[in-house]
Amino acid sequence: MHVDDLDIKPCTGCISCVVGMTTGRGKGGCPLQDDFYLIDEALMECDAVIVGSPTYVLSPTGRFKTVCDRIGPSHDITFRKATYEEGTAAGKAKEDLPDERSFKKRVGALLSVGGAMTKNWLAFMLPTMYEFTMSMGIDVIDMHEYYKAMSCEHVLGNEEQMERMRTMGRNIAQALAADTEEERVKWRGEEEGVCPVCHCDMLTVSKDRTSVECPVCGIEGQIEVKDAKIHVSFSEQQQQRSRLRWDGKLEHSTEIKTKAVGPGQYAGVSHIDVAKLDRSQADHICRYCADKGVVISSLCYYPNMMDPDVEKRKRYIDHLYQLIDASAMLAVNMVTTFVGRDPSKNVSENLELVKEIWPPIVAYAENAGVKIGIENCPMLFTEDEWPGGQNLMTTPAIWRKVFEILDSPNFGINYDPSHFVWQQVDYIKPIYEFRDKIFHVHYKDIKVYQDKLADVGIMATPLSYMTPKLPGLGDVDWAAYVSALTDIGYDGCTCIEVEDKAFEKSLDDAKKAVIRSAVYLRNFVI
Repeated sequence: MHVDDLDIKPCTGCISCVVGMTTGRGKGGCPLQDDFYLIDEALMECDAVIVGSPTYVLSPTGRFKTVCDRIGPSHDITFRKATYEEGTAAGKAKEDLPDERSFKKRVGALLSVGGAMTKNWLAFMLPTMYEFTMSMGIDVIDMHEYYKAMSCEHVLGNEEQMERMRTMGRNIAQALAADTEEERVKWRGEEEGVCPVCHCDMLTVSKDRTSVECPVCGIEGQIEVKDAKIHVSFSEQQQQRSRLRWDGKLEHSTEIKTKAVGPGQYAGVSHIDVAKLDRSQADHICRYCADKGVVISSLCYYPNMMDPDVEKRKRYIDHLYQLIDASAMLAVNMVTTFVGRDPSKNVSENLELVKEIWPPIVAYAENAGVKIGIENCPMLFTEDEWPGGQNLMTTPAIWRKVFEILDSPNFGINYDPSHFVWQQVDYIKPIYEFRDKIFHVHYKDIKVYQDKLADVGIMATPLSYMTPKLPGLGDVDWAAYVSALTDIGYDGCTCIEVEDKAFEKSLDDAKKAVIRSAVYLRNFVI
């Protein structure tokens, strides 16, 4: 197929392919209407593909890159496989699932052609051309660079180069006829290259000059000098992490979906039954998370630990102790919760309750090696929480007083900027003052409707003039917030908190909310 004969539009970055597959609602296609469907169908039908491109200033042409961008996420085999399996298990019809042909095992070869007189003017060609085969998991078994070719006559009239092309064709045929997987994916090119996976020669050197990385595979190699020659070695573990292999692809797709989760124990939701958790169950959970590439950021439990009803308070605190034990058993070593509040008492009276209730809890957490992060949500939304809300630790002024009472390295903050927005508290400055107390952070936004606030005033219940939103859809300045976190060297978990009425109609909406939030926050967080 000659791409110049086709109308191929550039990818617009709409991410509908990613959102569709990560939420299980799409099939991996692209919504743009053009001739790309011809390439798509050819890729689905083929058993092998040889990809060629002329060299324009060290790299493939812009047209070639346009095609690669369109193949990109929409054809990612790990996304398509997961979407297919989940959809099949859910009983979806075949026509609503990714094309089964996506999972065929294909082989490929790469060919770059340039008019330069020296090979180094083709420097970025073959590494870049892997973009065509990478997403679909096509196993490249041969590649060739041909320079000194100013026109097609220079190619067709060069018998040596034409024979090399015939050899490439035979190599593809032999790979397709192979009886074993090892024989099918065997490298058949004339040059081994430095990287044992992609067989390219391009490497980048680490900042400390002690290791190298293959920019195609994203794997680290060790360098040493022997007999005045540079030798590079890649461990088997690193090779399996290559972007060209299944493990590496799965690692990347998992990375795109999510980095960490906080299992909850609140409002009827219990992801982990900590009351019955034993060593065997804990080991199972740890293995399961490792297999899925997921990290548990904290165990979450958000009742009112200083509830005026003493019986309720005791029940909540007893369960908090169990949560601390579970967090230690799971090697999470983090619990996030509220300090609580008696809504009918003022701040001074509630500080006395802190002195009474919290010291033994903090001491227990210290002994278990678990940190407690208190979220700064006032838990004041409607008349149900009137007049003082159900959480005392809502402002920097109160934080200082509580930390005087509970002076422990294991007692700190689960920082959420959105709660400061509607309280009209500076949400950047406290990050610097309490840098050593920030154990965990939330990414949630708040939208304050100034017209409503002007009507009801600051004495009204908060939901009268504000609403929680997904990150980027409210009033938080996320660039400033993340910038402050990087300033203090925060390297803990950053947790997206999905709380937006616009995304609560269905499970699909909730999934979409997570993906939308993650994609937006990628502008600030790696």
